[in-house]
Amino acid sequence: MKKKILGVVFLALAVICVASAASQGGKNALLGGIAVGAVFAVLGVRDLKSAAPAKKPMPAAGVHTTTARPAPAAPQYHFVNFRVAGVTFDNDDGTNRQSIIADIDHQRSPFQDGDNLNVAILRSSWQGELAFEVRVNDVLIGHVPKDSIAEVDEALRHSDAMVSGFKIDGGTNGYNYGVGIAIRYQ
Repeated sequence: MKKKILGVVFLALAVICVASAASQGGKNALLGGIAVGAVFAVLGVRDLKSAAPAKKPMPAAGVHTTTARPAPAAPQYHFVNFRVAGVTFDNDDGTNRQSIIADIDHQRSPFQDGDNLNVAILRSSWQGELAFEVRVNDVLIGHVPKDSIAEVDEALRHSDAMVSGFKIDGGTNGYNYGVGIAIRYQ
């Protein structure tokens, strides 16, 4: 539709250019008006042609036509999003989780390849209850929060479950680092 309108506008400009040049008189003005008008006319015809609907060829006698089947629907994914809990605590070996997350954020060893981090959510237990550790390159950075354990447990029971999002925030202006995780599954 836009091409059709643009084509009509170009044709109108072509007529205006030629008419204006003719009314001004003089050979040079007329030639210039015709040249500019011709350019607008070519552009207008081109746009009108491209706006015309394509004609469907008629099938030959005795030939049956079929309609192409639509492509299969894209898989429907489910997501579980949570903020990693315990990021301000120290690990059992005394390493500070805030320092570990800062190293990840600044791509310091052993996290220097920030595009290829191995983010894993591993089943564990805490005080006899189900828990999940969050590890990056096998280094503990925190846990799945208690209110997300059931959802994460359900998601990880699917064979196609994967960490599809990992985002570090904070760490500036006196704020602690935080980590957001997304798990995707079908």
